[in-house]
Amino acid sequence: MLPPVIIVSTFIAALTGYFSVRLIPAGEIAMHQLMFQLAKEKIDSGIKEKKFTEALGDLVVYVDDIDEQEHWNGVYVSDMRGREQPIIIMAKKGRMKANIKTMSVTIILDNGTLHNTDGLDSQIVRFKRYQLHIPLKPPTRIDGDDVTQLSRGSMSQEQLLAAAQEYGVDSHAGITYLTEYHHRLALPVGCLILSLLGLPLGLQAGPGRKAVGIPLGLGFFVLYYIVFTLFRVMAEDMALPLLAGMWLPNIIFAVITGIIFWRVEQERPIFSEHLTRWLEPVIDVLFLTPLKRLSHLFSTLLSKRQGGNSKEKKKEEPTWEGMLVHADTKERIFHLPGCEEYHGENCTLQFNSTLVAYEAGFTPCPYCETQAEKYDSNK
Repeated sequence: MLPPVIIVSTFIAALTGYFSVRLIPAGEIAMHQLMFQLAKEKIDSGIKEKKFTEALGDLVVYVDDIDEQEHWNGVYVSDMRGREQPIIIMAKKGRMKANIKTMSVTIILDNGTLHNTDGLDSQIVRFKRYQLHIPLKPPTRIDGDDVTQLSRGSMSQEQLLAAAQEYGVDSHAGITYLTEYHHRLALPVGCLILSLLGLPLGLQAGPGRKAVGIPLGLGFFVLYYIVFTLFRVMAEDMALPLLAGMWLPNIIFAVITGIIFWRVEQERPIFSEHLTRWLEPVIDVLFLTPLKRLSHLFSTLLSKRQGGNSKEKKKEEPTWEGMLVHADTKERIFHLPGCEEYHGENCTLQFNSTLVAYEAGFTPCPYCETQAEKYDSNK
């Protein structure tokens, strides 16, 4: 059984690594580029013939005519960027060019004059070609993020290392980029460890025993996420060395997985008897009880959606195929499908038939006692 589990776990870990290292950064870059394109289209739609346009912030653009190739004729530009007095630019022709890689827009003007007034002095410059380079600003700021800048999540592994080298690998900014670099590598390894951990946890289920594998698996997953996040924050705050902060959670859980495999191989319980007694009520409260209530609620909603059958009719004509006997461990009684107490909170055991339930010392409830013989005949 172990080799197939290792193969599947390795495949899942490799897929997670590919998503983490390649697809997620590429997706964020594509989203940035999409927002940039939307911003450019908004600017394009804002520039209309014989109207002053303020879609470019401190640049006011007026175009007398726009031809079919989106070329401008008779262009007037007022540039107030970082100035008290505007620079006035007039040109016979012009056009706008967008660069998705640099997230910028360039206005190219041909055959015109530039009028610069600075205090008492003024200056007129004639040009054949003049370019206005405009890095996009709002409305390209979405939810507080400037889409003209690459975030850590959008960078490739090579870009993260280059950014860390630029700021200094020992600086706080450099460490921040390096934690993102190691996060993408450590996450698939953690996925592999948790996948392997699921095998011994799944073997804990059996006849007459609670199915603790699922809640334990969820518990280990939540615990791993908490520990991994805590150690990453400590590494970013330079409270821990970088490699220790990013890889120690994987080492800890790899050791835990090895110990659990060894105990299962020795046919020992995963936890000691004392720890098991302490964990059982915690698992019941945090996992099993909510799961049972959700299952009961889902069954109730499903039965209401189906409609057309009353509760009395369901009791008279229950569907037996594929159903299990649910047993109440406190009252030592069991219930059959169709019984109101079938999904009761105290029904924590399941049997394949009423015969097994009888042999285990359980008796049917008054309603199910009349149904037991019919249930066995259908089995």
